[in-house]
Amino acid sequence: MPGIRQAILWSVAAFGELSNQTISNCWRKTDILPPVWNAQLVNADEREKTRVAEANAELSSLIANLRLGSDALSAEEFQNFPNEEQVSCLHVLFGFCNN
Repeated sequence: MPGIRQAILWSVAAFGELSNQTISNCWRKTDILPPVWNAQLVNADEREKTRVAEANAELSSLIANLRLGSDALSAEEFQNFPNEEQVSCLHVLFGFCNN
């Protein structure tokens, strides 16, 4: 039976899987933060969305410049590649280039 230490380790691991957006949403939902802080969270969320959209656009442009044709991954597919911890970026790129 797992002990308290194991439960803490599982909690830390689970918390690490949460996105910043999820944590912000939870704090806003509690209604315990001052209104100014909630406004700051909303502004930070909007800045983050803009930053992510800009990064995705840049990544899409870089992928298009590789001219991989139908083998090319979209920016979203590249970012969410299965088993990404097991497959290096170079392996993915060279795998496409050698086909």
